Amino acid sequence: MTVKTNKLENLAGDKRLDVDKIVDGSAKALVNYNGVAAVINKSVNVSSAVDVAVGTYGFNLTNAMADQYPSIGTSIQMTDQAYGNYYGLCAEIDRFTDPSPTSVQVICKYGQSAALYDCGLYSVAIHGDLA
Repeated sequence: MTVKTNKLENLAGDKRLDVDKIVDGSAKALVNYNGVAAVINKSVNVSSAVDVAVGTYGFNLTNAMADQYPSIGTSIQMTDQAYGNYYGLCAEIDRFTDPSPTSVQVICKYGQSAALYDCGLYSVAIHGDLA
């Protein structure tokens, strides 16, 4: 079934949103991943995760992106204070592995030493057009 409309609004009619903002402005895939336990906590359009190596994770998409260069945002949230100060940790797309329309590989590392580290919570959001 196809529904065609220009705007969506809530039942009270006091909030409206152009459909283009939903289609063009929403993340087409997202994942919240525990890199220590190797577990997906929550995901949309992510079929599986691969613990590639220490601090390196791959995420496979259920529905492919239109091309291999969507906009990908990453962030980390440290939850285990036993390791001390997390100053300088960063999350990024693995620059040695190009994303494909069906997967992306990301890393978590110490910014100053570039040593890879298994992050407690790692989030990835992918924006772009679906194939």
